[in-house]
Amino acid sequence: MKRVAVFAHFDRDNIVDDYVLYYLEQLRHVAHHIVFVTASQINQPETARVSKLCDAVIVRENIGYDFASWRAGINSITNLADYDELILCNDSVYGPLFPLQDSFARMQEKQCDFWGMTDNYEIAYHLQSYFLVFRKNVFISKAFTDFWNSLDTGKTKWEIIREYEIGLSQVLMTAGFKPCVYAPAQKASLIKLALLALQRPSRIVRVIQKKKLSRNLNQTQFFWHDLIIKYKMPFIKIELLRDNPAHIDVTDYKSIINEHSCYNIRLIEQHLERINNDKE
Repeated sequence: MKRVAVFAHFDRDNIVDDYVLYYLEQLRHVAHHIVFVTASQINQPETARVSKLCDAVIVRENIGYDFASWRAGINSITNLADYDELILCNDSVYGPLFPLQDSFARMQEKQCDFWGMTDNYEIAYHLQSYFLVFRKNVFISKAFTDFWNSLDTGKTKWEIIREYEIGLSQVLMTAGFKPCVYAPAQKASLIKLALLALQRPSRIVRVIQKKKLSRNLNQTQFFWHDLIIKYKMPFIKIELLRDNPAHIDVTDYKSIINEHSCYNIRLIEQHLERINNDKE
């Protein structure tokens, strides 16, 4: 398969972190052409580091979040129809914890038109946008083109999630394209939910009551253990380790990754140290 990838980047310190460089190195194993689009004003040395790993580097204004970066990257690929698959990904995750070749080999067997690493049922069914893959019949379609042409960069972050992250899957499914997912959301076991409730009872109970179905829970937050151990999920969300919005126990994330993966934990530690120092 001949693949092209568009990687969306933003760093408030205007640098390209080492964890991003590692991600790009590994992405090259599955992508023939990589377009790096940053909404940070990176300097020449930083651009030079990225240029060694990517075929094109685009620096753009910091508006419109990742979807504006992906659109800029897609629009820059004049021979898009020459590729079999289009990858859209971003720097909101650490990884890959496992070879991306393995994930693509597994998904190659699936009868679908586009796929993602994880999915979610909140508001409406959608593939989570941190890693998406579209096959040629999708990205040359009118539905796909119209979606990107209609992008409004003035939207708020929540509006972008609702209208674009959720909306992209909905638009493509309405057009007749079939999605699939590497690690599908499933109803969590009562035992698993009970363990979560013991960690932070009031918080977990409120979330479960609000969402009704356990599959509506964001599994990249609530079930990160299972994703790594059972599915060999290539990524772990930065938000989980940096902000932990659902107050999940992540104290053992280093031991879990070290036990099941060869990923260099220092890449995570160094990034978290820097961005947490920025908060102080």
